[in-house]
Amino acid sequence: MMKIKSLSKKFGKKQVLNDINLRFNEGEIHGIVGKNGSGKTTLFRSLVALEKSEGTIEHSFDQPLKNITGFLPTAPPIISKITALEYFQLVCNARQVAFDREG
Repeated sequence: MMKIKSLSKKFGKKQVLNDINLRFNEGEIHGIVGKNGSGKTTLFRSLVALEKSEGTIEHSFDQPLKNITGFLPTAPPIISKITALEYFQLVCNARQVAFDREG
């Protein structure tokens, strides 16, 4: 489970995230959609502590969120050069996780 409470982020005077409140239950898969520049990447980067922000992020996992959270951008530059299976293998290798092609 993860709770986001009053998450806010500014870049200078520009408010990018404003009082975000969300709850995600373990085992769920969610997608964040919005226009370019609406704060999707900033939200994700804040969740995994790559961006400093105001508010709280509580979770019930025994490791940092960056170790168990996935992020797939709309047009990752490497995808056009490799297959989806090769991409998943790459991500698993980077995280030192066994990749089971059988599921």
